[in-house]
Amino acid sequence: MISTLILITTFLNAQSPFARADDRIQERLRQMLDTPASVTGPVSLDLKSVTLAAMMRSDSFRSLLAKHLAIDTDRLEQESATDAFAFAQVRQEWNRNQPNSLFGTNRFDQTNVDIGIEKKLGTGTRMSLGLSEYRNDSEFGSFGNINTKVAGGRLTLSQSLWRDSFGSTTRNMIQAGKIKSEAKRLLIESEVEEWFIQLTQLYHQVWLAQRRIESTRSSLTRKERLAVLFERRKALGISEESEQIQIESAVTQTRLQLDEFERLLKKQWNLLVISLKLNEEDRRTDPMHIPVLLPPAVPASDTECSKPIEQNRDLRQIDQELKAMEIETRAAVDQTSPELSLDLGLSTNGSVLNSMDDFNSRWSNALRARNPAYTIGLSLRLPLDASREQAQILGSLSMASQLESRANDLKARLNSNLETICSEITMLDRHHQLYSNLEQDMKKRFQLEELRYKQARTTPFTVLQAGDELYASGLSLDQTLTERWSRHWTTKKINGTLFNELEGWIRQKTGRSFNEIANSRRTP
Repeated sequence: MISTLILITTFLNAQSPFARADDRIQERLRQMLDTPASVTGPVSLDLKSVTLAAMMRSDSFRSLLAKHLAIDTDRLEQESATDAFAFAQVRQEWNRNQPNSLFGTNRFDQTNVDIGIEKKLGTGTRMSLGLSEYRNDSEFGSFGNINTKVAGGRLTLSQSLWRDSFGSTTRNMIQAGKIKSEAKRLLIESEVEEWFIQLTQLYHQVWLAQRRIESTRSSLTRKERLAVLFERRKALGISEESEQIQIESAVTQTRLQLDEFERLLKKQWNLLVISLKLNEEDRRTDPMHIPVLLPPAVPASDTECSKPIEQNRDLRQIDQELKAMEIETRAAVDQTSPELSLDLGLSTNGSVLNSMDDFNSRWSNALRARNPAYTIGLSLRLPLDASREQAQILGSLSMASQLESRANDLKARLNSNLETICSEITMLDRHHQLYSNLEQDMKKRFQLEELRYKQARTTPFTVLQAGDELYASGLSLDQTLTERWSRHWTTKKINGTLFNELEGWIRQKTGRSFNEIANSRRTP
């Protein structure tokens, strides 16, 4: 009983370094993936968790968020035409010049204060509303002093009747700005999709490299087991030297191949660490200790292939730019028209002359418009040349034609790519099943050939060949799975559903949309 306890204790002590290493890796994985404490059990890497981790910390994704901050620039630039602004002006004059006439002043002190607001409305109307305070204290020699205080208000309106007929051009340009901002949003969402596609390729390479190492290690184990069987036969004197050379050569080649796959895995893992912006210690971690998962279930082949491509973000982005360009072309044509404007004005005042300051009285008279003054005017500005406008029209027409050609070309290529990829998906689905069946058959064949060799009924070459075919079928099965998933995400990008799925992941993780996360980075 005591000896049994000693053996158990010795075994546990021998395993404790590995257990501690696994604990450290699990701790780093939880930090890497921001796993909540409520989640129990071992943590593994999967594409969704890696994508969310990269979105939270990678510089490449932060760059996309930074681009998102400039989405509204076109819209804001066009809406600036209708921005309101306030103005204020104070002017004080003290004049002691010598009079140059009988009615000249010996002293002239004047104060002017103006405040107001100006704005252009969406109807093409320019409006200005202002209030002013005027004070004059003058001395006219023998005529005595004049002390005047005047409060006044004014409203001026200017309405375009031709070129910007009731704001048509202004509204068109604002609409074009909104459409351009929408086009930018679609472009950035397409870049997010492309960023994810590149990340999936890197993730698939890491997973595939791990699988290749596992398969190669299994192959090496099988060959080393064959070498042990050969040594037994050699001891019985029933083996040949050529068989020994053949087995040793196969073992050496497999070890060399294993070294190469381990090198490739470290390279791919380093790239993934950089993409996730992880700590330096994560790069030094043996990537074979990191559980990297890929769903074994192959997605249905007809789901994404049956969806239309009209929602493709690259295609929609070009369509939005084309709409904006058509609107800007109409606006440029409007600029060649004469400028006919109707100007209206209303002013009123209240004054106090040579009396005590009665602030309430003069401002009451001014604001109640008891002493109004009206103005009305009509102005015409007829362009004799329109070189600048013609240049804008030609440029807009050229760009619109280019965009239309790009849209048609992109639509044709997307349809062609979707058709090609969907046919590849059908082939990969078939190959996945065939390789899966083939791997099972090869396992059975290898077991039979290995048994036959133990019974001295076959040669090492036959066993090695069966093992290599088993190894190759496993590699092909893994490669087919990664290619199948890669095409799955590509079809979702083509039909425009990929970004929606990614944003669903973001909402599930953070409770916010991509747009809300990007806007949260705005500086006050």
